[in-house]
Amino acid sequence: MPIYGVIPYARFGDKVIRCHFESTVRIVCSSPPSNNTATYVPVDISLNARDFSNDSLLYHYYDPPVINDIVPKIGPESGGTEVRLLGKKFSNLSTGAEFMCRFLPVDHSAPAKYVPAVFENSSSIICRSPGGWGSGAKVYVDVTFNGFDYTEAKKEFHFYAISSAAPLSGPADGTAGNLHVYGSGFKDPTHTYCSFDGTKYKPIEFTPTLIKCKIPKAKGGNDFFGSVPLSVSVNGVDAFEFQHGFHYYPQINVSDFYPRTGPGRGKGLVKFFGSGFRSDFPQAAPACRFGEHVGKADVLSSTEMLCHLPEIDAYNQTYKGEVALNEHSYIKAKSNADFSPYGIYDVDPNSGPVNGKHQIMIYGNGFTRDGKPMCRFGIPGSYATSDGVVLSKDRMLCNAPKTFDVPKVSELPLAVPLSISFFDENVNPWTGAKFKGRLLQSEAHFDPWTKSGEIYRFYLQPVIVRIDPNTAKVGEIIDVYVFADPKTPFIEPIAPATSSDAEIGIKCKFGRFGTTIGVYLNKTTIRCVTPHTKIDPDDVIKEVVNLEVAMNG
Repeated sequence: MPIYGVIPYARFGDKVIRCHFESTVRIVCSSPPSNNTATYVPVDISLNARDFSNDSLLYHYYDPPVINDIVPKIGPESGGTEVRLLGKKFSNLSTGAEFMCRFLPVDHSAPAKYVPAVFENSSSIICRSPGGWGSGAKVYVDVTFNGFDYTEAKKEFHFYAISSAAPLSGPADGTAGNLHVYGSGFKDPTHTYCSFDGTKYKPIEFTPTLIKCKIPKAKGGNDFFGSVPLSVSVNGVDAFEFQHGFHYYPQINVSDFYPRTGPGRGKGLVKFFGSGFRSDFPQAAPACRFGEHVGKADVLSSTEMLCHLPEIDAYNQTYKGEVALNEHSYIKAKSNADFSPYGIYDVDPNSGPVNGKHQIMIYGNGFTRDGKPMCRFGIPGSYATSDGVVLSKDRMLCNAPKTFDVPKVSELPLAVPLSISFFDENVNPWTGAKFKGRLLQSEAHFDPWTKSGEIYRFYLQPVIVRIDPNTAKVGEIIDVYVFADPKTPFIEPIAPATSSDAEIGIKCKFGRFGTTIGVYLNKTTIRCVTPHTKIDPDDVIKEVVNLEVAMNG
């Protein structure tokens, strides 16, 4: 007995087929074969194979389509690329939800995305790529003419992203160098180009994350100042346009810079002199460079640029000074002068008694006798300075400061930063005048001190109250315990920075008999050993010597 007591039928043109019920409002039929692919076929239904409806729903047949290629094969992750599916036997009778393109992810489990297809001709269909994939994603592209049966061409389409580009400005005379376009998912350079002022240029370098194009001369000549349209296309179809375009400016001239030395680590300033300096355009990025070390710069006027020194760790080298208005197209100073950074590698000793009279050896490089060598102990607002003497380009001797006021919130022993400088920070190095009051932009705070993390520790000189034992035979090696007043305690030595500092630490001196290393036990006790000496015991009947202790070696 048939379901619902009747059998449904469908008529496709002049062909009648038997169907079956899926529900009271839906029947399912298999379309009969037909050679008619040029026009629509009317479809009507019946429950008795005789009396058919007069609705005449339209149905069409099509030949199995063939997809041979898609163009382009790559597009931006944001979508919108007009993708052409090229092949044969494409029908123009499908519309709406029946005529769709499918973008099926290959590399991850995200769901497929569907977009309407547009019939162009029997060998070309257009689909716009959907967005939201992420750069580097790969999908298969196929099409359906009935909303259900998709082709199995599985043509690959890739998505890319452009993240940034630099420089976006440069000299008009053709010396700007190369435009670097950064991103990901770049696949094929065949159709890639950079467009400056309407003219397309092929890339000179292409990788999955970088497109590099030569920046051309400005069409307006070497003195041209202004912006021109700039765009980049990876696939030859979609152009990524930069909002402010590319800005050309006349190339600058750089005559010299001063000072020619400064802290390798710190906040040093160097002023460059020349002409054509400016920053009155959106893409301006003034910068200075010493070797591969790049720092920010401020344009003070058309003839002066102020460079904020970058961090330079290699103090034993000299560098040529260069500046650029775009952080890329650098021009070297015509003076061809060298810049020599200075800095500290080590300090010996690295601690000493407050208000002491000892000297401190500074090891580093870039030291010069032309300036005013100084050492600073502490931080701005709470520090002491002392004059230094340059012994060589890598050694400098400083006196311990005559006075050092311990901040009220601190107590001894106290570790403070140790810095060096070869300038008077209160004197403008470019004019020789003292800085007065609030600084103008052209008098940016000149800070010549190093900031590389060296530490110097101040302490009170311990007062020795007892020694045990206090006698020993000449040449006899025994332990001697030294006790200090708790009000002036011993301090634990700072670990040496390098192996060359192995002698830094507690030393015990037994008069003319020699010096030995001491060991810190606690705040009131250290242990010394009597020295090995070449003095003949027979030459000494009895001799009293002072046992002296140095906490810094």
